[in-house]
Amino acid sequence: MKQLLRRLQKLEARRTDCIGLVPFSPEWRAHWDERFDRVLDGDDSVDLRGGALDRIDLIVAEANACAG
Repeated sequence: MKQLLRRLQKLEARRTDCIGLVPFSPEWRAHWDERFDRVLDGDDSVDLRGGALDRIDLIVAEANACAG
């Protein structure tokens, strides 16, 4: 079972999204946080396709964790 878990973790670490980042990694989070900040600052040229919904799900989950 340990070996299977290690193999799964290796596979997950190699999986990348359309922008080439590993989903939910610190780099991925920083990338999407920066994009959301630009949108909130009024930058209409920001493209949020490709992973923004996953980031929104994390934001909601973190907010729910803090509230409950």
